[in-house]
Amino acid sequence: MDRPRRNPKRKALENIDAPDVPHHQLLEKACSPLTSQEIEEWEGWIELESEPAFFNIILRDLGVKHVKTQELFTIDQASLDALPKPVFGLIFLFQYGPGYEEDEQPTNTESEIWFANQARFHPFLLSHSCLTQSTTNSQVQTTNNACATVALLNIVMNADNLDLGERLQSFKESTKDLCTALRGHSISSNKFIRKIHNSFTRRMDQLNADLCLENDVSDSMKKTMSRKAGKQKRKSNKTSLEEYGYHFIAYVPSGGFVWELDGLRSNPLKLGETIHPDAMATNLV
Repeated sequence: MDRPRRNPKRKALENIDAPDVPHHQLLEKACSPLTSQEIEEWEGWIELESEPAFFNIILRDLGVKHVKTQELFTIDQASLDALPKPVFGLIFLFQYGPGYEEDEQPTNTESEIWFANQARFHPFLLSHSCLTQSTTNSQVQTTNNACATVALLNIVMNADNLDLGERLQSFKESTKDLCTALRGHSISSNKFIRKIHNSFTRRMDQLNADLCLENDVSDSMKKTMSRKAGKQKRKSNKTSLEEYGYHFIAYVPSGGFVWELDGLRSNPLKLGETIHPDAMATNLV
């Protein structure tokens, strides 16, 4: 007697579990917020919108007192003069593209200002004197999508006479002697800060962030395999400007100078001296 013919395709289809959510509710589920437990367990970071209300909620939940963010439509000195004083810093939203990466040498500015970055696998990070030989790539990897919170922290950590709250003040003290790379790693691994940043997360945001990270890892592995195989295929790298992301950068007056604190760079940039202790020198920005 002949054996019955196997049908692997049918068998595979039969083993697929039915979705937990009915099809007509998928969109509603995707747009719903995560639970507090789901946010705490997720190790990713969402891309935050440029919305002052979100920044104010983050500052409040971090424990920072008597500080608020306010949207500016122009950055002339007259507009800044109209703001409540003191002004602790400015946050700009820039679109970045080809050539944004820097080729910089280490500078001795870390002792002058508190600065954390978020660069991933930057060659400078792997050779920095503050990292031991036992530090692996996974240990120095800092986070994507956290530039809004990193910009806020780079401002409030350098503000004089500011009540940061108990937990954030403790974080500042524990990271004050670290280099910029390890400060960024400390932010990435801090559940308290990450949970607050992700408090606005919808399920769709989480899925998008995980998918982007998976694609980044896949592209990196393909490039590594191509280099090992000696493949050097020339292809067009033309990318529409609309496909490049946006990035928050902080500008801070501290120690008599205006600083550019860009989380994608290895070092803070000293732009010049401030004109007045209570004024932000916009001509330097």
